[in-house]
Amino acid sequence: MKNDKAPKNKTTDSDRETRVLLEGISKQVQTIAEGHGIIIRKLDGHDQRLGRIEHVLDGHSQRLDRIERDLDTVKSAVMDISHETKGLASRVKKVEEKVFV
Repeated sequence: MKNDKAPKNKTTDSDRETRVLLEGISKQVQTIAEGHGIIIRKLDGHDQRLGRIEHVLDGHSQRLDRIERDLDTVKSAVMDISHETKGLASRVKKVEEKVFV
């Protein structure tokens, strides 16, 4: 009887096993590559979000700098008024002493 299948020997079994293993490895590499693609897309999204957050924080930082400058100006003005008021108070006291003596 004639058999349509190739005769089995160690070489053909080994070749077949190697092809099966390589096919499995190929699928695993493909799965890993797809996972890396997903991770890269997520990292790109995070990078964009961080860029927007940095932009907002820069705006807040600029506003805070303006507020600090304004506060320094107000403090300076209050100190000037305080010194003027003390000087004015002493003058008024001297005038009162002269007038009401």
